[in-house]
Amino acid sequence: MENRITLANLADLLAKRTNVSGTESEAFLKSLFELISETLSGDEVVKIKDFGTFKLVPIQARESVDVNSGEKIEIPAHNRLSFFPATALKELVNKPFSHFESILLNEGIAFEGVEEVIEEEEGKTELTEEKPIVKREAYQEVFRSDRMASANVQKRSKIPPVWIPILGGVAIALASLFFFIQRQAGTQPATITENPSVKDSLHPFKAPVAEKTQELPERLEKVVVQKGKTLRLIAEEKFGNREFWVYIYLKNKDKIENPNVVTVGTELIIPDSSEYDIDASDTQSVAKAKVLGDDFL
Repeated sequence: MENRITLANLADLLAKRTNVSGTESEAFLKSLFELISETLSGDEVVKIKDFGTFKLVPIQARESVDVNSGEKIEIPAHNRLSFFPATALKELVNKPFSHFESILLNEGIAFEGVEEVIEEEEGKTELTEEKPIVKREAYQEVFRSDRMASANVQKRSKIPPVWIPILGGVAIALASLFFFIQRQAGTQPATITENPSVKDSLHPFKAPVAEKTQELPERLEKVVVQKGKTLRLIAEEKFGNREFWVYIYLKNKDKIENPNVVTVGTELIIPDSSEYDIDASDTQSVAKAKVLGDDFL
């Protein structure tokens, strides 16, 4: 499955976002990409504030096998273009998936429609720590009166001309992520209705009647869903097993539309263990919760 964005698409998005003409936005992008390519070709690393860093990783020569003839061949040493996103960009891209639970996949698992990318073996090459380099702003004239393009750069290694078009494609794809619109659902606070107090009356001419003891309801425990938390993780913290998430959902289903997606900031009531016979040490209790939870997924 491929989902590519062209320079024209990106220029149109930029024009709408910044209220400039399509010609001006396209000229700006072309100038920016040319500046990035020239900077990398001149032994420098390109660093764009709040976006990320482009730099080259040297790959040593290695032996391989021609898939057509089966003969051994040698892949010459070359540089590989790498991109390291800035914290702001990384958080923006990952924000829609922050409520999902991380799952470790076993080796050999493949997904239909997703192309498998086999990275070249790099051995144990370690990158030395970069020394602080003074940033500089570079400008290029765009159609004489057009706006000036700027980028902050740092010094590093060379890039062959073959990587220049690849750089343009990477920059376009990554830049388009800034136009991803986030949607956040509102939350409603939970309310608890208190039981009215019961007053006992005594007859003035009769012996006092023994007052019946009344158990006061236990104080309900509440939690507020934090970033990266799910019902399963909360259940593990409170009850010792993730399968008990279904009871938290049942207790708060009036404010949870989808148990897999709980809005950050939602206040949840944690049920008492005795209410649903929750016992992490009891295999039957865990199995019962799992069967019940599967019915809601």
